Amino acid sequence: GEYREAAITAAQNWRSDNPNNRPRLSRPLAPTGELPRVGIVINCQDDAVRIRATITSLQDQKYSNWELIAVDAGSLDDSAAVLAGMAAFDQRITVVRAGRESLGNCLNLGASHTQAGLLAFLTPGRTWPPDQLGRLVAHASSSSADILQAGPGPAARSRAELLTGRAPDLVTCLVRRTAFDDIGGFECGSVESLIRRIKGHRFHRESRL
Repeated sequence: GEYREAAITAAQNWRSDNPNNRPRLSRPLAPTGELPRVGIVINCQDDAVRIRATITSLQDQKYSNWELIAVDAGSLDDSAAVLAGMAAFDQRITVVRAGRESLGNCLNLGASHTQAGLLAFLTPGRTWPPDQLGRLVAHASSSSADILQAGPGPAARSRAELLTGRAPDLVTCLVRRTAFDDIGGFECGSVESLIRRIKGHRFHRESRL
């Protein structure tokens, strides 16, 4: 089909560090207007079977002002071709190639490729409901919290709770770039460290999501 043909063409001519080398077939960038851009990072390592459904759930979001940094962590399967094919059809997707490093290091690498003021993280095989990103952004616009989480529950958790309790599910969180940079991202490749190393940052959970 069209994705397979695009993947073959893109994989043959792909230059991961120069997005201008990718064909622009459809889905122009959404106008920014007053809407904040969200930089979404996903790490893909041998996830060719699952990655398409996850990215499709992102493309189906009602909130369209986002960019995806897809890190291909040395995949040995067809992940690179699948990512290149999807990027060929959507200008908001940038593919970055990396070695087979830790998940945290790859997510740090992806985050370094976006200047968006809000960050989110996806995992291959996981999907978002169509209104998740829009509602998180709306909550961020009306809240001073640095990290926001979708899902029912208390409106906020203290730093002590974050340090001693179960870490929030990163896939359901929206993180302000300033907070991410202040705590240094993922320390030593650990995903849990992003949440547990918060130093005075406010964490809110959107109970309506």
